[in-house]
Amino acid sequence: MNGQQQEIRKLLKAPLLALIALTALLGLTIFIAYVPLGGMNLVVSLIIAAAKVAIIVVVFMELPKGSAVKQLAAGVGAFWLLFLFLLAFADYLSR
Repeated sequence: MNGQQQEIRKLLKAPLLALIALTALLGLTIFIAYVPLGGMNLVVSLIIAAAKVAIIVVVFMELPKGSAVKQLAAGVGAFWLLFLFLLAFADYLSR
């Protein structure tokens, strides 16, 4: 039974640490929303959002240990999102 408990703890350690980190980053996001940083508010918020995405991709999606197809799909999705943002910003700047 002791071996099983250690196995369960090992399996739950990374998701629980990720949950704690995501909760802390959420609290930091809420805190930053009320701090007057001027133009840096957006930059800090985007950095925090990128950290949240990285935690989710690494811990919950297990992308580094995933197959090549899974990694390719994630890369294509990120490229497509970047492409859509570039088109939206080009449209915004051209008006």
